[in-house]
Amino acid sequence: MGVSLAEPPWSRAGPVYPACNVTTSAIHKGVSMFKELVEYLVKSLVEHPEQVSVEVNEEPTGMTLHLHVAPGDLGRVIGKQGRTARAIRTLLHAMAARVQRRVTLQIVE
Repeated sequence: MGVSLAEPPWSRAGPVYPACNVTTSAIHKGVSMFKELVEYLVKSLVEHPEQVSVEVNEEPTGMTLHLHVAPGDLGRVIGKQGRTARAIRTLLHAMAARVQRRVTLQIVE
């Protein structure tokens, strides 16, 4: 019973444990999950998915994800009145709350 390629990467995470049981390796795995989530969502939206890249910057107060897309795809990622970007950020915040982390998404031109 293998994992299908169509299955989103964050669905393979398994159970969520209380904060006292979260290990350092689980936190680093979480960093990868946040990055994979943003890449998966944005690549599904844009016309040039090969130009999508996400850089992770870890800070003492949390983590910042810097999203880079092609200039022509910027409007697709932001959406009307920022609704698409807000929805992506909401998903990130929900995932981060489960592992008690703070995550910020910056869309870079």
